[in-house]
Amino acid sequence: MKSLKQLRSRVQPRIEDKEKIIFYVISTMPFSIYLIYKMMTDYLIKSRERKQIESFINYIFQSFIMYLNTGLPFYIYISTSSSFRRDLKRIFIKFYAFIMRKQIRYELDDSVRTITIRH
Repeated sequence: MKSLKQLRSRVQPRIEDKEKIIFYVISTMPFSIYLIYKMMTDYLIKSRERKQIESFINYIFQSFIMYLNTGLPFYIYISTSSSFRRDLKRIFIKFYAFIMRKQIRYELDDSVRTITIRH
């Protein structure tokens, strides 16, 4: 039984790594396309409106999409990883207990894991 658990834990990081890589490529692709477009049209004489449109698109890509790349993995982990959700829940419970100055008691059972906060 342990070997099956160990095998699952070895496979899981690879799946998460693939998800990270796919997300990174998809989230940075529009900006890369824009940079290629900019390099190809940089030598052209452009109207004022076209320059404004390109400037606006550049602003959107730099200020929104590139920040999305750093913030969205948190939500991806919450939605896909049960161990991440469990660890995050423990952090919030510890933080709540610290703020409220309460003691946390962990009850470990084979079937159920419970966390009790005492007053």
